[in-house]
Amino acid sequence: YLKYIVKHKANMIGPGRQLGVKWSTLLKHDLDKLQPNRFRQYSDWFYGFKGLKGSKDPALHKKWRDTVDTHYQQNLHHAHKIGTPQPLENQLEALSDWYSVNKTNKQTTLRFSDWYQQNKSRLNITDDVKSVADAVVEKERSSK
Repeated sequence: YLKYIVKHKANMIGPGRQLGVKWSTLLKHDLDKLQPNRFRQYSDWFYGFKGLKGSKDPALHKKWRDTVDTHYQQNLHHAHKIGTPQPLENQLEALSDWYSVNKTNKQTTLRFSDWYQQNKSRLNITDDVKSVADAVVEKERSSK
């Protein structure tokens, strides 16, 4: 799971910087998942024999789900999942997070701008985020 977290964070940096997310925000992203109790819940669910790849134990799933819910409540880049407005930088962090999850899980091999173009109609993002991301795409297109 540590390997996954490191790859996920690495896959966020390029898109996050293209979108104007501060280095400090990107470096702090998901650090709470490294806390021993949280790390264990994620690791056991994703890689343990009672988790997703094994018996899918309901008690373990509940512990993991509670950990995820706490993560969402404590991290502004997930505020949209609990119905709380979030600052633009955290919305941009969320967009780079979505991309990175797809890339880290090998659901895409596309560069960020191509992935965004392919998925933007399905993404739950504000007009402000669309404007920033569209500008990234346009800048990349004009530099070719």
